Amino acid sequence: MKNKFAYLFIVLSISSYITFGQTKQNTKALPSKEQSINFERKTGIEEIIINVKEQTPILNLLITGSISSGKLNVKIIDPHGETIKSFSINRKGFDKNSDIPIGKIRKFQKDPEPGNWKVEIATTRAYGNISVVSEFEKDYNIDVPKNFTPDGNGINDTFKIETYNISEIAALKIYDRYGKMVFSTKNKNEGWDGKVNGKQPVPGTYFYFVTAKTFSGEEVSQGGYLTLSGKGLKTNFIDELHFMLNQ
Repeated sequence: MKNKFAYLFIVLSISSYITFGQTKQNTKALPSKEQSINFERKTGIEEIIINVKEQTPILNLLITGSISSGKLNVKIIDPHGETIKSFSINRKGFDKNSDIPIGKIRKFQKDPEPGNWKVEIATTRAYGNISVVSEFEKDYNIDVPKNFTPDGNGINDTFKIETYNISEIAALKIYDRYGKMVFSTKNKNEGWDGKVNGKQPVPGTYFYFVTAKTFSGEEVSQGGYLTLSGKGLKTNFIDELHFMLNQ
């Protein structure tokens, strides 16, 4: 019975918070554009052009994708032809059914130069895909993953937030479905490995609350739920709450 009341309390709390507790969160419309390229055993250079207009306050580029074989080189180039960020991935061998995610490559540019920005993609016998999303005008960002898998395979093992234009985190707190706090930090660079008091992570739905301050001094907040899962992790309960929140 006690667990049922705790369960109901969490449901009501998170619902109220999402409905009423985020009035200071940035809700400005965010124009965005996504462009994608697929490559199959391709060698060559392609460009994705992002046109930045005069007086654009923010340029946010998010690059994602995966590669099964070959080499991939990516450059972000400003209108003057200067490379401001680059990365490369070289995968030996070939397995069409075993893609390696390139991860999230993010570049924020404040007061970007107007003109044509380029994402230059050079491939050498590469098989995979890449996607570039360009966003404009957002004042700040708190990017929270919806799920993570702390199963020790080196991929998505840690729950960690990413921020832009956030000067400090007043608190990041994570609670289990019974309302018990399982993780807390004020360090925006610190992540949670899913363990509580050194014990093995327990799969299920958890809740996070973030309070922070932007560089302009604005106090902002954000809350929601996240899913912990992973192969080899023992599930101790039926995740009813996660099911209900997704209805």
